[in-house]
Amino acid sequence: MLSRIRVAGTSCGFGSGWIFAGAALATLTVTLLTVSYQAIRAALMNPVQSLKSE
Repeated sequence: MLSRIRVAGTSCGFGSGWIFAGAALATLTVTLLTVSYQAIRAALMNPVQSLKSE
């Protein structure tokens, strides 16, 4: 006889979709903040200093 093993957290109920949506939203937020910070920092940097370092 084979018995079924029930693993915690594997149900596909209503709440599991919110976890994925929250994780996706958090990922997009961190990505947007990081890219925005890098773009603003690059825009405000002196181009002469950037060319000297290359």
